[in-house]
Amino acid sequence: MMQNSAGVSIIVCCYNSAKRLPKTLFHLAKQNITKGIEVIIVDNNSSDDTAEVAKSLWEELNNPFPLRIAFEAQPGLTKAREKGIEVALYDYLIFCDDDNWLDENYAINTMQLFDADEEIMILGGQGNPVFESDKPFWFENFYQSYAVGKQEVKSGFVSLVYGAGLGIRKTILKNPKFYAIPFFLNDRVGTRLSSGGDSETCLRVKLLGGKIFYSEKLTFYHFLTTNRLTWKYLQNLHIGFSYSFVPLHVYDLVLNGSKLPEFYWLKKSFLYFARTIKYSFLHFHNIIKNKEGDVKTIHIKSWMILGFEFLRYNKQIKKMYKDISTLKFDD
Repeated sequence: MMQNSAGVSIIVCCYNSAKRLPKTLFHLAKQNITKGIEVIIVDNNSSDDTAEVAKSLWEELNNPFPLRIAFEAQPGLTKAREKGIEVALYDYLIFCDDDNWLDENYAINTMQLFDADEEIMILGGQGNPVFESDKPFWFENFYQSYAVGKQEVKSGFVSLVYGAGLGIRKTILKNPKFYAIPFFLNDRVGTRLSSGGDSETCLRVKLLGGKIFYSEKLTFYHFLTTNRLTWKYLQNLHIGFSYSFVPLHVYDLVLNGSKLPEFYWLKKSFLYFARTIKYSFLHFHNIIKNKEGDVKTIHIKSWMILGFEFLRYNKQIKKMYKDISTLKFDD
């Protein structure tokens, strides 16, 4: 299929999304642009009628601009996005989750921001939460875990943006060095929580010399279902964050030009185990009770995982550091 760089492809990756799609598509249909835009629904091996619902809903919305269905049999958000990227017509891409309701100017603002600075390779915006049920009392302490809220005090260049609503140039993804080494992390597979893929994409783009920009002009609503607003879900979410930490930490070392000391993995492991032991004594009762809303309980569990993760990676970190260093852009 012939590609045209002048436009934006909105990629919506779906796994059993039939019930979530109506409002998502309703907001997409209201985009203040009708030319040079398309929506790609990637059906990631759903067992419901996601594809049929998407086509039917789009017809009911009078087909404001092209919507296409792509199928990806291999499960996982990463694979679904790769399929969307493969079939996209345009150079500017937006990753819209099936529970993201984009502002009507999201697409046009994305195009204008990319057009204004050719060095910007990734864009991020601000998600505003919409709760299916009552907001948990602890939510304000953890809102960024849900990809909502300001990512910076004001618009400007940043190191990372969250994946919901992320804009990216297809050209950077076609850079041979982008996939010169395999990615270390993946995103969610089906309903299983895992994370880090979006952050690794951002860090890899930075290594290649690209800029990442957060804009307050890019806003969307993020619909949060009741099952995601439980203390147990939040704990599992942070467990996923913890398991992705080590590779992302090594990216940061490379980006900052930091050397990798001998037995670095062992020193970091001891550090996190010592921190776990210290604060476990101080917060023993809250840990035993698994007290809902206790920030330190979340931190202690994460530190313990990090201690084990640095041990698990051990000498592999040295090879990881060397491999990631090969991606670094030479000024």
